[in-house]
Amino acid sequence: SLFPGHPLLGDESGRWVLPIWDSPKPPAERITLSMPVVNAASEVALVGTGSGKAEVVKTALAGECDLPMVKALGAAPALRPPVWVLDAAAGALLPEGLAAAARKRGAARDAGDEGVPKAKEKRLR
Repeated sequence: SLFPGHPLLGDESGRWVLPIWDSPKPPAERITLSMPVVNAASEVALVGTGSGKAEVVKTALAGECDLPMVKALGAAPALRPPVWVLDAAAGALLPEGLAAAARKRGAARDAGDEGVPKAKEKRLR
């Protein structure tokens, strides 16, 4: 979890994994990866579930926010941008064209249709 405004977001200690003792959401004690480690990753997946995430997902994908998730880019964002993994509730406020493309891709995957061209898959930045 990357919590907005949390001091650990600026941690440059070189540690890969950081303890959080004061998480703003339960449980209070957890661990997180440092931002330098996230941004050294070859792949970054951003996961959002539930209707409580819908507005922030919409805002982040519109490029209108400064939340930590939009800074989690990985080592080569131009070549391998972060992959967003959302359930229907978290993606409910996305523009219809993007939401329809995601539903089509998901339906093909669920049906086992490996013939869906990878070039049509839209990665979001």
